[in-house]
Amino acid sequence: MEWLFHMAHTTSNRRVARLSGHFHRRLLPCITLLALSACSTMTRLAAVPSELQDEARPDGVPGVRFFPQQFSEPSAHLSTLRPASTGGSEVPVSWDADVGCDLLAVSAGGDRGAFAAGLLNGWSQTGTRPRFRVVTGVSVGALIAPFAFLGPRYDHVLREVTLSAGPGKFFRRRSSLSGLLGDGFASSEPLELLLATYVTAEVLQEIANEYRRGRDLYIMTTDLDAGVPVIWNMGAIAASDSPNALALFRQVMRASAAIPVAVSPVLIHVTAAGRHFQELHVDGSVVQQVFLYPYSTPLPAPAARDAGPSCRAFIIMNTQFDSNWSPTPRRTLGIGERAMQTLTRVEASTDVDRIFGAMQQQSIDFNLAYIDSDFQVAHPRDFDESYMRALFVYGQQLGSRDDRWHDTPPQSQSQSPLQSQPLNRSASIDQRKTPLLRYAHSSDAH
Repeated sequence: MEWLFHMAHTTSNRRVARLSGHFHRRLLPCITLLALSACSTMTRLAAVPSELQDEARPDGVPGVRFFPQQFSEPSAHLSTLRPASTGGSEVPVSWDADVGCDLLAVSAGGDRGAFAAGLLNGWSQTGTRPRFRVVTGVSVGALIAPFAFLGPRYDHVLREVTLSAGPGKFFRRRSSLSGLLGDGFASSEPLELLLATYVTAEVLQEIANEYRRGRDLYIMTTDLDAGVPVIWNMGAIAASDSPNALALFRQVMRASAAIPVAVSPVLIHVTAAGRHFQELHVDGSVVQQVFLYPYSTPLPAPAARDAGPSCRAFIIMNTQFDSNWSPTPRRTLGIGERAMQTLTRVEASTDVDRIFGAMQQQSIDFNLAYIDSDFQVAHPRDFDESYMRALFVYGQQLGSRDDRWHDTPPQSQSQSPLQSQPLNRSASIDQRKTPLLRYAHSSDAH
């Protein structure tokens, strides 16, 4: 959403200043008429009625998603078998002994996703990057997560995409008038082509194989019709053997990065009660900047884990938590842009706090990486090549260091950002109740 205000603010400075008040008054009725006529052209199938929400299944690939707010007690829905997508059958899991119990979450952040791409590349170079049991992603994190899930062999994809990025690499801007009369100020067609290049049938098969070995990949979108987050089991999609699997996989990735208003939403075909509908999905960061989904099978009790490998959670935040003080111009667009920056930063901080509380409750080591205040590079426009290259290198350098991780949320740190503090296992977490613990994997997935 910051991107929208930044774009509108730039356009305003360049064009709107040239219009006189008289011309504004004469232009307004024309725009109104165009808007009214355009309303009839933006068509879609009917949205899923609220009473059929629980029955809606993606066409051809059922059983691959769920709505986290439906679950109040995760233990009641955890299963050792994950639902598959063909004929309501289930995919048995042949657990690999070396899967371990490490978790990775990659946050939203727009072009700041270059940080996560760089950090993963640098981390791989140290030879200490684990094979993650669970990987989750939101927004740009959803674009990174599948390749992070497949491991260092796919670091070159993250590197190539980041270092060749530019303003038109992911989205194509429309004119201001087209944006107002359409469903977004930009089209995600360039991103669609990019996904077709890198998310291939071979990649889908590799993800399916890892899913069958007991590893999970989750991506979050927002269903705007229902006004709720949706978590997609990408491994189940890949393992479904459905002819629609690859198309749905790419759709979900694109939807999770569809910033509402700024970028056109993604329409996903679903069936409920024998009728066809379309759901309108947008960026998962509308709901959360980052999430960490617990295991499809319950974690062993802390005492039982003492004899086995330790469980660790790694959170990569493509954001700067520093408030970055600056005077706000007394203009509508400037105020809006600053407000969205503040909202996003505070939301990200709250999400990290929730994950930290959840990890303390489950005695899982907490590890956090983010863009620190020492990164000071000009950011003249979104997806600026120089900015993204610099941020990739910054992340890569951090990833190659031994002190890349913080073990408390940023506001809990009183030392230098590069110095970790001991984790207070006895700290109270009563004030850190979190819906993250409710994200359970149900055999009644949608």
